[in-house]
Amino acid sequence: YASWRRPSSENPYLPEGEIEKAKKEMNEDSFAQEILADFRRFTGRVYKEFDRGVHVIPPFGIPSHWTFGRYMDRGWRVPTGVGYTAIDENDNWYVFDEIYAPNLTNPELAEFVKNRQTDKYFWHSVADSAQASDLMDLENLGVHFEPVKKEPGERQGEWIRMGITKIQERLKVGENGKPKLFIFQNCKNHIFEFENYSWDDKKDENFGFTERPQKKNDHLLDGLRYFACEYKPGSQDLYIPEENNKNWSLTA
Repeated sequence: YASWRRPSSENPYLPEGEIEKAKKEMNEDSFAQEILADFRRFTGRVYKEFDRGVHVIPPFGIPSHWTFGRYMDRGWRVPTGVGYTAIDENDNWYVFDEIYAPNLTNPELAEFVKNRQTDKYFWHSVADSAQASDLMDLENLGVHFEPVKKEPGERQGEWIRMGITKIQERLKVGENGKPKLFIFQNCKNHIFEFENYSWDDKKDENFGFTERPQKKNDHLLDGLRYFACEYKPGSQDLYIPEENNKNWSLTA
């Protein structure tokens, strides 16, 4: 037997229009692998779309009427990562602040979070559902995070991939020359993780034929992925903040 690696455009038996149809229906990575025979697209950085020159911007005063959200991936020896996002009227996301520190007790973490809240109303706060005891402690300390709704068992790989794809789509530059996700320059750990979060070269049965992300350089990006999985454009309009409850993130 013998094998060759060739793009589908060289296949004389492929029906006309099939490639253009696939380009519209598949994400960029899948199209590169399945149609262009470019298997390198699934290796290396997870978020290869990220470009400092495009996505990193100077901080600016965020209008108070924008929607605010936050996300957390709890750690101990590894850092706890908390990210803060503002969403404008055109559904653009701006990551504007972060907490990133190891060895934080729950009371210490709660104080950090409260100090960053000021007068902002957080439409949604989401965290890893595997950290239930920490989330309960934080709630008793006056800080609320909603546990993310994960897919169980074999479907978890698909769920993780879905979250990654959602962020990849926001990083893509659109027809207007801009992406849908921006990072403030002061969020140095977000920037570091975007540039260093990579695929593992080992296969995982939960991920089928695609790679799995390495479990490092992911503390803030895991939280951002949780937020992306929970987010539905326009749904934030359903939540009205209570003036006497600004220290809490209200959710459905």
